[in-house]
Formats: sequence, structure tokens, C-alpha cells
Amino acid sequence: MPLHPLSAAVVGGMVGVAAFFAPEPPKGRYPDHLSAATCGPRCLTRQDAIVTVGDIAAEHQVHMITRPGRYGLSSPPAGDAYAVVAGHIVRLDPTTMRIESVLRPVPQILD
Repeated sequence: MPLHPLSAAVVGGMVGVAAFFAPEPPKGRYPDHLSAATCGPRCLTRQDAIVTVGDIAAEHQVHMITRPGRYGLSSPPAGDAYAVVAGHIVRLDPTTMRIESVLRPVPQILD
């Protein structure tokens, strides 16, 4: 017998509410050999800075991500790269440095 059509909506709502009450991840989550320094001047740690799609990132303000898995990312689409700009993970065109999407803030460089 099939489930009631609203059961998926109820379960989805419960999962969404649970995400709001999830505990903070523990400090020191990464082993010493994987721990990373806080973003330095290269990636402009100011997370309140506005990064918008279409901006051209100055090369000295960009940290190119070499290990996307450490940030919970898969490989970037062909012709694109992930980077940290102004404390945000972005997807950009590495030849023109044009920001194609802003993904989320990041407090540390992990690679």
C-alpha cells in the first residue's frame, strides 16, 4: 500500500527543523596534520565583505582550493575552479578570475 502523499512533506519538515537544532561541530575537529591556519590576507578574511557573481577577483585576493573534498565539495565543473575570496567559497573561471557563483562563508583555509 503506498504512503500518504503528505508523509514525505511531514518527514521533510521534521528533518529541516532538526537541522536548526543540530549541535555545533566540536572545536579541533581536524587532526593536527590537517588543521589549517585562519584565512590570511591572501583570501581577505572579512566575511562581511560583499562578493557578488560577475566580480573579477584580484589574483592577490584569491586562495585557489586544491582539495575541494576538505570543504565538502566535489570536483568543480570543467573549466571552473573553487577558490576562497573575501572569506567565501566561490566558483570562478580561473583564466579570467570572474566569479560565477558564491557558495558560502568559510572561516579557515583547509588545504
